[in-house]
Amino acid sequence: MAWPSLLRFGIRGKIALLVVVAAALAAYLVARLLGRSAEELLRSHELVDLGDEAQLRGWEIADQVDGLREDALALAYSSEFHAALMSGGSERELRSLVEAVCRRYWSRYLSVEVIPGGGGPVRQIEGKGGPVEAADAWLPEPMTFQREAGQRILMLSEIQRLEVRRIDPATGMEMRRWEPVIWACASLPQTDVAGTSPAPMLRVLMSLHAAASPRHLFALVGPRGEWLVRPEEYVRDGDPINDGLIMAIAQDAEVREGLLPWRQRSAPASDVDGAYREEPRVERVKLFEYQPLQATYWFLEGIPGESLRAALTEAGEVPVGAFFDAIRDRTETDGRIGGVGGGGRELRLLAQTPEKLERLRQAVEQGLRERFGEAVGRIAWRRPVICDEAHAWAIRLATEGGDQPGYLIVYAVLDDELASSIQQEMDSLRRFAFAIAGLAGLIAFMISLFFVRPLQRMTLTAQRVSEADPARLPTQLRRLVDHLPVARSDEVGDIARASKRLFEEVLESQEQLENRVRERTAKLAQANLELERANEQLTSLSREKDAFVAKVSHDLRQPLNAIFLQVEALKLSPLDDQQARDVKRIQDHALRELNLVNDILEYQKIIMGAETLRRDRIEIDDLARELEEAYGPVAATKGLAFAVEVSEPGLVLEADRRRVRQILDNLLGNACKFTTSGSVMLGARAVAGETGSWIDFTVTDTGRGMEADEQARAFVPFVSNKKGNEGGTGLGLSICRELCHQMSGRIEFVSESGRGTRFTVSLPVAAEGERYG
Repeated sequence: MAWPSLLRFGIRGKIALLVVVAAALAAYLVARLLGRSAEELLRSHELVDLGDEAQLRGWEIADQVDGLREDALALAYSSEFHAALMSGGSERELRSLVEAVCRRYWSRYLSVEVIPGGGGPVRQIEGKGGPVEAADAWLPEPMTFQREAGQRILMLSEIQRLEVRRIDPATGMEMRRWEPVIWACASLPQTDVAGTSPAPMLRVLMSLHAAASPRHLFALVGPRGEWLVRPEEYVRDGDPINDGLIMAIAQDAEVREGLLPWRQRSAPASDVDGAYREEPRVERVKLFEYQPLQATYWFLEGIPGESLRAALTEAGEVPVGAFFDAIRDRTETDGRIGGVGGGGRELRLLAQTPEKLERLRQAVEQGLRERFGEAVGRIAWRRPVICDEAHAWAIRLATEGGDQPGYLIVYAVLDDELASSIQQEMDSLRRFAFAIAGLAGLIAFMISLFFVRPLQRMTLTAQRVSEADPARLPTQLRRLVDHLPVARSDEVGDIARASKRLFEEVLESQEQLENRVRERTAKLAQANLELERANEQLTSLSREKDAFVAKVSHDLRQPLNAIFLQVEALKLSPLDDQQARDVKRIQDHALRELNLVNDILEYQKIIMGAETLRRDRIEIDDLARELEEAYGPVAATKGLAFAVEVSEPGLVLEADRRRVRQILDNLLGNACKFTTSGSVMLGARAVAGETGSWIDFTVTDTGRGMEADEQARAFVPFVSNKKGNEGGTGLGLSICRELCHQMSGRIEFVSESGRGTRFTVSLPVAAEGERYG
């Protein structure tokens, strides 16, 4: 915005704008500074929290394994379950008893089976799912699992990665995916009274699978470096994956050292002994920061509207969780979904390509509309974030004590997603700060009304005063003084009182000025009257002077002509040398006086406009030839070179030929007179000017030139250059300038003492001027 436009806002607008700009600038700078510091602080806190979350995930797995052990033992020692099994209870009855005992992790058990000791068909009590390949069913060797003095009753497998077949209880459809699982086998009481056959076994398959988070990458690596959980389990062949990142962490020397059993580590013996525990252990090994991803992710976050949030709350956490689990199952090949369903406030999506991210977004919106209808409203999706770096914690998990080989948990957070959440919060802070700035500007505007309104009234009144008739100015000023708020005790009152004093002084000065103006007007009228009288007298005297000069000059010409006749008669009579010289002197003096009289008469006629200029067609080539014939011999007698230069043939000028010839004669005559050596040159050329076409005549000589004082009075009448021109009248150049002006032209010169003079006469090609007839 231009400053003049800004200045038209007025005081209220300026105050409000100043407050808004200051508040907005402060908000922006504070938000920027806070954003940077908060980003670093939040990143450090998030990395600490990441370690806690990674450990918590490890403890969840350890707790699930421990829960499987407890449930299997509880079933093995359950007399009620054993009695129902011995009596041939129905599948429904047995399932009810098992579910009652295994209530804690019942949803994670894919299958519960009873395997007869002596062979025979396996009796399945629960069958939510199982391994796709029958060979993947784990079973310990019968001889290693025999009860010895009542000791070995339970065995757990290692955590395995199997392709699991699941049956959706609602639709009956089969779904397959790779999951981390663990098996438990418990020996049951002997059913053979004779004791000749092995005891039956209870086998339970438990899934350790958890829904993939859109904010974290999770990987689980076995003690021998085998994959148990990959970061991307469902990518298609050929799609980029981040297995290399996890394997690089697994191969780190410090991580490999941390995965060893406690008694095999290089720690001091006292620390090893003190660290040994029989129970599961989960411990941090190492933090890896700013690890580049082999395959980038696209992260998107959306804020549900109030209506959708209320609908999710009303539906309940468990149904909402199941609803989002169903969406995840349908879209797991595209990416990850999280956020709202787990108690969060935002919807979060993560995919490896923008196309997959868009399919996830559409699937979520479509699922929400199908489930909640119009209550979905609008979801405010934020700008997608490209993630190419991660921070990862390496965690050791020992499910059966610190002296057992450990599993490696790699739990990572995406750095760009972490920074984006901070930036979004800072954007919210800036928007809030800008809103506060606008509110502050409005408040400042309202407050300024109290202080500015009197000033505005004063300004409006002053404007009316300035626009009023000057004759009514004193009356308007007195009215303004009467309306000033001089009774106020604040700054406005101070301004009003100062303005009152100023206006009163203005009124007093106005009265004094009017008095002085009246006095000066009277004196000026008297002076003008006297000047008019003097001007009339001067005009009359000038006319009388001109008439007198003309009459005297005319009267002098007759006796001078008579003198010339007498001198000519004397020259014809016999004279001696002295008499001849005297007659010659008389003739020269008479000639000089006659020339003076002629010049005076000519100058008087020109300045009085006694003659009208003629419109003659002047051929420049002919005029130049005439001048060369006239002054070439004169220059030759003095040993001077005379040259004529016309820029192009056929130039034509419309002007008074006699007066043009008179100007050039005067200039060429002076050039020949004042030049003792060198050359005299006459030039003519056509010039195109802004006002039309012109002809420039130049007369250049190599004479003595003029001094500065001589140049200053070159065109002054009756001021003659006496150096080398004792007989001059001082009217030649004055007559030339006056004739140029009458023909709407101009005359200029350049002269340098000792190096010559150059005169330029410029005349319009077409005759112009009031003096032309």
